[in-house]
Amino acid sequence: MQPDVSPTHASTILGETRDGELHLQLDEIYSPTGSPWAVPAYRFDVMVGDERAGTISLRVGDNERLVRFAGHVGFGIDEAFRGNRLAGRAVRLLLPLARSHCLQPLWLGCNPENAASIRVMEWLGATYVETVDLPSDYDRYFARGERQKRRYCLEYA
Repeated sequence: MQPDVSPTHASTILGETRDGELHLQLDEIYSPTGSPWAVPAYRFDVMVGDERAGTISLRVGDNERLVRFAGHVGFGIDEAFRGNRLAGRAVRLLLPLARSHCLQPLWLGCNPENAASIRVMEWLGATYVETVDLPSDYDRYFARGERQKRRYCLEYA
């Protein structure tokens, strides 16, 4: 049975969840066949007031490539908004939605040289598990020159 990855479900779970001026605005929903991760997924704009500050995705599934490499959550904060803990705060805003899909624990990944993402993982309290080599047939990352991912596990209540 496929999980209910829908605008209605996201709205019901997240409602008007905010962290100060920070909130998430649903941008897109991916079906498993249209998803780069081969699982259903949500993509939100990370909003500060009325300004888009970046994006965050919640990938709903547990296939090997997702859990070992990409992670359940992916984020990117636009340069002008960096340094305000927006990525970590946005992940926290997503936790009720992750919980509604029984994603426990959350697996997170980042490139070994990405110090900012490593700081986000630490700030969230995620546990570093290992650094893994990407398989050469993992086109999505390998084609961009990425060769490894740091894996983190986030247990949450």
